[in-house]
Amino acid sequence: MTAPPALIEAVQEKLPLLAPEASLDAERGELLVPVPDGRARISLDSLAKTAATTPAEQWPALVESWLGTLRADLADAQAGNDVSPDQLRVQLKPHEDTPPTEALVLPYDQNFDAAIVVDHETRVSPLTYAQTAKLGAAVDEINRRAIKQTITQELANLDVRDHTLPNGVVTRVVAQDGNPYVTTILLSLDRFTPGDAPHGTIVAVPQYSAVLLHEVRTRDVIDFLVPFSRIAKSMHDEARDPFGTAVYWWVAGTYHRVEIEETGDDTAKAHLPVGLREVVDALPEAD
Repeated sequence: MTAPPALIEAVQEKLPLLAPEASLDAERGELLVPVPDGRARISLDSLAKTAATTPAEQWPALVESWLGTLRADLADAQAGNDVSPDQLRVQLKPHEDTPPTEALVLPYDQNFDAAIVVDHETRVSPLTYAQTAKLGAAVDEINRRAIKQTITQELANLDVRDHTLPNGVVTRVVAQDGNPYVTTILLSLDRFTPGDAPHGTIVAVPQYSAVLLHEVRTRDVIDFLVPFSRIAKSMHDEARDPFGTAVYWWVAGTYHRVEIEETGDDTAKAHLPVGLREVVDALPEAD
């Protein structure tokens, strides 16, 4: 993904203060960073992908965070890149058709990828294949350990609250400020749904630290899809850890993406996928 000129400009403005040793190749969209063996070329593609779903006014803060993480990762690499198995975690991310070539990312479904990451005190970094090799364990074993440690150490004290909107609709928020692993609840969502949810649950993931849920009970849910998406977008746009604005209908263990089409000034229409037809037809009418 090509970085837009405004994003390139934001990177250039932040470099003297945050990474004075680096230089920017604006034409190629790459950052040139000194390393012991010469210079490393760091693509701005990952930054551009995040910026594409982030309001432009938040780009300076986004660039600051990206540069800080980059410097920390390079420092880790130069320090020997050693990882303790106790640091392994799993973090759900938006699905990418082309997975990163240097990090351990496993496809979960057509909407999400499960990234195996390294937990540091103040940040998260990808688990590289070089680090994976040093661990001396099979990928399946690493994956199992990362999931177990995420569940037991990161998801045990989440804040689960039900909010009743002015129209009487209840929305559940599962969150914890500063916790980058809250998205991992999507691997076992039934533990967090308000009820048994035989008709499924509407899901949005506006932030890595927050997930929105609404149990499907009647056909009225169809009219709530657009307002639900608005809530998710508002949380996403104000977040320091934005994830995405998509809305999903989770039922029988599958996440079906619901497309929200903007049809005019502050108006939109929800388009349900064909795979939900039988589920929708079986919904009871509201009392």
